[in-house]
Amino acid sequence: MDRSLVGPCTVGRKVGPVRSWAVGFECVQGLVLGVVGYDYRQLNGDSGSGDPVGPFRGSLDAIGPGLSYTTIIDKRPVTFNLRYYHDYDFDKHFHGDTTIASAR
Repeated sequence: MDRSLVGPCTVGRKVGPVRSWAVGFECVQGLVLGVVGYDYRQLNGDSGSGDPVGPFRGSLDAIGPGLSYTTIIDKRPVTFNLRYYHDYDFDKHFHGDTTIASAR
């Protein structure tokens, strides 16, 4: 997935493609275990009143385990996702490990 974003607190903050990716193996019917990650690159420096430290370009890479389980609930397919991201390569960007759980 590619996303280009403009930050609300700075002027001209253009984020390049955010590459999200996942690779998995279906162990049993409906259960997928795998590896997830993303790569972020800021294309130009921050500026404006929301930027107290001056212009810089940030970057961030993350990787971790992921699992997905799909089942039928009330005759509808429902998918549960659990992902854990470990930020391993970052420069001039907030960082920290992240866990995300979702159902749809």
